[in-house]
Amino acid sequence: MIRPLAAASTAAVLTALACSAALADPFEARVTPQADAPVDASIGALSGSILEPGGALSMSVDLENPALSAVDGVTVDISVTEQPLATNEALTGFLTDPQAATVRHASQTPASPEPADEPEDDSAEADAQDSEPEPEPAGVTVPAMGDAIVTAMASVAELGLPSGQWGVYGVVVETTIDGETYPVDAFPVTWMDAEVPSLPVTVLATATGSDTRTSAVLDAAHLDGVAVALDPTMVTNAVAFDHELMSREVLRVPAGSPDLTSLAHAGDEQVLPLSLAMPAGTTLGGLHEAPWLAMPPAADASTVALAHAQGAAASVVMPDAVGYADVAATGSTVLTDHATGSTVLVAWSVS
Repeated sequence: MIRPLAAASTAAVLTALACSAALADPFEARVTPQADAPVDASIGALSGSILEPGGALSMSVDLENPALSAVDGVTVDISVTEQPLATNEALTGFLTDPQAATVRHASQTPASPEPADEPEDDSAEADAQDSEPEPEPAGVTVPAMGDAIVTAMASVAELGLPSGQWGVYGVVVETTIDGETYPVDAFPVTWMDAEVPSLPVTVLATATGSDTRTSAVLDAAHLDGVAVALDPTMVTNAVAFDHELMSREVLRVPAGSPDLTSLAHAGDEQVLPLSLAMPAGTTLGGLHEAPWLAMPPAADASTVALAHAQGAAASVVMPDAVGYADVAATGSTVLTDHATGSTVLVAWSVS
């Protein structure tokens, strides 16, 4: 049975989070597919989000062609940030706009064909031109109104990760068609070729968004001292079992990041229970009892009151929230309204 956080341990976790600002941006950052991309691409499966020496990042990329003509020469390209994402701000910035990151190309699948050997003399060159067929274009063909699956891989050597070090890096996946690149997805990976130093704080990882992104975060965050905040609508029995959620510190965040401030001012108390509900088919017990965190876009009394009335363990005020400067000016990381019993945590930016 999943171990819901008791009130005391919840307070300890949340206080540590507030003091360390170890909170990711609650607003999901996704790669937006280009409307004019010749094929629709998405990652179907991913392995290697925690990389060790000799390992490799591997994924299956699903390609769908909605057009009435085939698309030739489709390749999948994997790139990695040149520098580790050393701060929460760097990680959030990468996930918000991965196309702006400085990356190095790691691999292309299928690989480009090897160039033909140069002929030794002019007559040989003439004979070769007469007899050799035109080279086939690199890449796969996605049939008209059809699909294809590409298994792409990048080894640690291809990724160029430094030996004897550890760090979090950003990975960008793109398709290339007729010399044009189109974004597919972006996500962090953890490189471990050195002992990860211990921190005297509890860290919270937020796992929201697509199935692939949720799975990658759950894998990367499966470390001692790391709590995870989940979109409960993404938790199936398989997810709970595969990621051992029954034995981890788990909190919930509302699905779809609803605007709590708008809900509060509209007096709407119907949306939050729906966004915190578990799928009907999820029977592995206890997660529906896990505390939930409110991450409102504005720090005002109405929003905090709504979150508290709906059972939030706390409202976390991020640096981009309206009213953040006012609560930050108190100099405290934990604010309590003794009249209502509601708790507000102030996230601090650290480098």
